[in-house]
Amino acid sequence: MEFHLFTKFNGFVTDIAIMYFFIIPYVWDKSGDIIGSYGYDSKSEVYRTLLCFCFSTLVNLVESIPKSLYKQFVIDERHGFNKMTI
Repeated sequence: MEFHLFTKFNGFVTDIAIMYFFIIPYVWDKSGDIIGSYGYDSKSEVYRTLLCFCFSTLVNLVESIPKSLYKQFVIDERHGFNKMTI
């Protein structure tokens, strides 16, 4: 139960930090700059949205890997459910 509370609290703090530090508008502006540097129209919402989505997915993946590995190899091992090896 403690791990579940930690992951929920971590997600809450991350969401608050994203809103407080205006991360989404910053990523939106930078994605326009990146698209423009490759010769595409920097005002194109389709390209910007795709780049923002890719960045968001990458950040979520990097953030979720340690939690997933900890759950799989520590918590499940403690209860005898894990039969996997790295």
